[in-house]
Amino acid sequence: MKLVYSHQNAILVENAKSLLLSEGIDVQLRNEHLAAGAGDLAPMDCWLELWVVNEKDFERADGLIQALTSEEKLEDWVCPNCREKNYPSFKLCWNCQHKVA
Repeated sequence: MKLVYSHQNAILVENAKSLLLSEGIDVQLRNEHLAAGAGDLAPMDCWLELWVVNEKDFERADGLIQALTSEEKLEDWVCPNCREKNYPSFKLCWNCQHKVA
């Protein structure tokens, strides 16, 4: 087994676990019940850990998690119809309702 991901936010680790399981990669969680030890143990020792059972799956699992956790820098887009600037999260132009290209 090999440690592939650990984070202080258990939701992020559970999300990574779900992704790897959906890709057919066998994983195991560790430190699920160490939150009660916070204060007596070092904080990082209490973080939830995600381990890949078969080391041959590690590279693929690591790549999937890197893609999941990377912050994609989205840029504003300009509407080709009315030339107004829109935030990346907008799928329609705020001004004329034209769909993003």
